[in-house]
Amino acid sequence: MSSSDKAERNLRALRDIQPGEELTYFYPSTEWHMDGFQCWCGEKNCLGWPRGSQVLSRAEIVERGRGLINTHISILLDRRDNPRN
Repeated sequence: MSSSDKAERNLRALRDIQPGEELTYFYPSTEWHMDGFQCWCGEKNCLGWPRGSQVLSRAEIVERGRGLINTHISILLDRRDNPRN
């Protein structure tokens, strides 16, 4: 995902997507706090009830998000995990 415009989102696939293939999205990679909702995607790394990255460990975000984390989320994780810096 890339864009400096907060109203615009650009997504880039890491592999070819087949017609009709279902897409999933790891919300904590871009959302710090959000109202949770029941997810039915069936993805093996699905949280089931995503609520944003503030409730997850950095390790869990990196693992489940396959290492793709928005810069803003990374900064907020640094502040949360290292409050003296």
